[in-house]
Parts: sequence; structure tokens; C-alpha cells
Amino acid sequence: MKKWFGCLSALLLSAAAWAGEIVTDRSVKSDILGRSVRYTVYLPDGYGSGTADYPVLYLLHGLGDDHTAWVAKGALLTLADSLIRSGEIVPMVIVTPDAWDSWYVNDYAGKCRYEDMFFEEFMPYVENTYRVRREQKNTFIAGLSMGGNASLMYVLRHPDRFGVCGALSPAVLTDAEMEQRALFSDLFKRLFGDPVDWDHYRRYSAIDLARNLPEADKRKVDIYVDCGDDDFLYKGNDAMHTALRDAGIRSEYRMRDGGHNWEYWRTGLPEILRRCTSSSNR
Repeated sequence: MKKWFGCLSALLLSAAAWAGEIVTDRSVKSDILGRSVRYTVYLPDGYGSGTADYPVLYLLHGLGDDHTAWVAKGALLTLADSLIRSGEIVPMVIVTPDAWDSWYVNDYAGKCRYEDMFFEEFMPYVENTYRVRREQKNTFIAGLSMGGNASLMYVLRHPDRFGVCGALSPAVLTDAEMEQRALFSDLFKRLFGDPVDWDHYRRYSAIDLARNLPEADKRKVDIYVDCGDDDFLYKGNDAMHTALRDAGIRSEYRMRDGGHNWEYWRTGLPEILRRCTSSSNR
């Protein structure tokens, strides 16, 4: 009995000895948006007592959630700690900004310039506030649903910034779906106009961005898309895969058993973190 309790205590002490920190009560004042943007950050074990710089992952949430969702629903702390402890991934800083229902874009009317805020204010703030590496191979973007679509948009619109893009169940729509606007109708009217300002929309359509990516940028990006076989967004994801392949852009597409839910996203995040580690180790 004493031996069993000794083993259990050792395991508990080992887990406690490697514990990252989640900070959820931070915000960035945005002059571009005229408001503060809340964010959550995961800091790996040893961050507070050391001086090392870390790779950084910008992890984006989906529509209807906020900056706390990846922690509250996605088990971010447990997943990251476990994978770092096992040596499967390198320690990294993971940041989730609040995006409410912005779709992470600049809207057609110029009233909510979220993309400008992200690149001109938020990323510089993170780089100046936390000990993160700034090289492309150590800077990553990933997300789910609305955030998965945004990660694709951002890496294709800014191919020099991110070493890895991971898109889980990205909310990519075909042109036919956008024309019908059966999904997110009122939101898209506010973001892209009514009738649709197609020129503005295509600036943020991941499919169009893939088709039109300059040849010189195609080897700069590394894209991973993972969508469940029961996901209602399967048409856009299939079209995204086709656009990436036809354009010759470095990418991988995975379809696993599952739908548009947190069980699927929790099980998909570890592979993205492993790919970030591979990029960092190049």
C-alpha cells in the first residue's frame, strides 16, 4: 500500500512540477477599433522565472465564443502542458484574442477594421509584451470554424508572417453558399454589404486568395486543414482543398470521423501543435 501511494504521489508531483499558466484578464487598447480587445494567453512552465524567448501561436476562436473558449471548452491548458511534458511539442506562448462576431476581417463599410487591428496593433503588442520569437518559422496561426477560416485568410493575405497555419473545421463558403447566404445571413450583410460587395468579399475569400496567390509566395506558407466527415461546412472545405492543390500551395487536408463540435477540435489541436514544433525546429 505504501508503495502504491508513493507511485501516485510521484505522478502527482510530476504533473504539478510542469504547469503552464493561463491569464484571461488582459486587454489591448485599440485606436483602430476605438475599443479594448480582450485576450487570453497560455504561458508555458518556467516562463515567469526564466529569460528564454518562445515560439508564439495565435489561436483563434469561433463564432459565438470568445477569447476564453479554447481554455474553457478546448482544454488548452491540459493539452499544452501534457504535450510539452511528453516532449511532443516545444514550449510556446499561445494567445487567443477576442473577435466577437467580426469574422476577423475589415468590414466593407470601414466601421470595424479587425484585420488592421490584428496586424498593426495586436501582434506588435504581443511581441513587445511577451518574450516571443518574431521569425516566420516561430510564429503560427490556427483556429476553429470562424477562426479556422480567418487563419487561412491571414496566412494567404500575409504569407511572410506565419510558419504554420492550422484550420480546424474552417467556415469556408463556396460562392454558391455565399450567394444564397443561408448561413450567417444578417452577419454577412453587415460585413460584406447587401447586396454583397463582391470585390470586398473576394479580398477575404480563402478560396479566391488561394487561387490568386502569387507564385513567389506559394512555398512560403504551410497549411493544414482538418474537417469532420459529418461537418455541415464540408462543401467549402472540399473546395478549399481543391483550390490549394490546383494552385500548387503546400498544404495537407485531413477528414476524420466527426462533426462541428468541441470533441473534434480538442482532438485536432495536438496535430497542429506538433506541426508548429516541426516548423520551429527547422
